[in-house]
Parts: sequence; C-alpha cells; structure tokens
Amino acid sequence: MECTIPLAVLTADPYNLILGQTIESKVIATNNYGSSDVSEVGGTALIVLVPSEPLSLDNNPAITMGSNIGITWTPSAQVGGSAILDYQVWYDNGRGDSIFEILQSGVSTA
Repeated sequence: MECTIPLAVLTADPYNLILGQTIESKVIATNNYGSSDVSEVGGTALIVLVPSEPLSLDNNPAITMGSNIGITWTPSAQVGGSAILDYQVWYDNGRGDSIFEILQSGVSTA
C-alpha cells in the first residue's frame, strides 16, 4: 500500500513543518469492525525540494571586458531544505537558437 501527501499540506496549517525537517509516520488499518493498533514508527522522510531557480541574472560590466564575461545572480529564494552545493552556468553559444550548453559547473556557493 502507498500514500502520497503533498508537501503543500505538510508545510501549511495545522502542521507547519519546515523544509529540511525529518518526519516519521505511523499507520492504522480500519475495516467495518474497527481500527487496528497503531503501527510501529517507520517511513522516516526528509521534507525536501529541489531549489528554486536563481533570480536576477545579469551581466556584470565591471568584469565583462577583454577575455572575461561576468555574470551575477541572486541565489535561489527557496533552497529546498538543504544548502545549495553547486551552480551550473549555461550559455547559448551566441546562436540565439535557445539551445543551451553547460559553460561552467562547480561555481562556488561561498
């Protein structure tokens, strides 16, 4: 058997769980004659999401000159319960065809 609970339910009233918080669960089975005892604790889950997209992507003209291109952005507003480990910078190779390739990965989060 399986049960799926949307994170929007768990992070809203009355639960107000926060991303990164660990939750445990128990189950009770019910039929026409009544309900079972409560199961043992199990199903430990960590409330996480992938981060939201970085915002305000822009050129940094103080760096963009000669052989360098400077790109700035505002970090993800929602980190999903875990620190951001990496940013990947993608580019379209100047073709304007909306086909993007990774330019750099492992961009420092410090």
